[in-house]
Amino acid sequence: MKRITQILDDIRTQIINSQLIDDFCQLYYNKPIKVFLGADVNDLPETSNCPFALLGWKTGTVNEQNEQRLIDYEIFIFLCIFQTDIQNDDKSKKYNGEFEIDHLGQLIRQEISKSVEAPIFFKEISTISVDEDLTLRKYPTFLNLLTAEIKIREDRRT
Repeated sequence: MKRITQILDDIRTQIINSQLIDDFCQLYYNKPIKVFLGADVNDLPETSNCPFALLGWKTGTVNEQNEQRLIDYEIFIFLCIFQTDIQNDDKSKKYNGEFEIDHLGQLIRQEISKSVEAPIFFKEISTISVDEDLTLRKYPTFLNLLTAEIKIREDRRT
């Protein structure tokens, strides 16, 4: 059975080799997505790396049963784009980055589902956008945090 770091590396490979994601990023940002596997929280990627995805895992639990071992991992995918386009008129203001980060997140979830051989359950999607109090970044940077649970079942060694 693969370790969580191997699973995350498979996800990284699937994302960077995805034609759908590359086409999307080339269309909106004129460059491919950059994927980080792990990060230094004191030196997070800069907006010059946008669009980017940062992959990591938060927790892992093991449940030993008679003949099987069940392993649950919680992973996270942090997405970041830089988009200044706004549609503005007398009645409304639309930040295009809101729609782009959502679309990119959907493409990422689709590619992750292809790369993981175990059941995966996306649990939370949080979009952080026009937020003056966010210390990391604020408009025109749009952030999205996806969390997912991967359930691995393997035979126990006797």
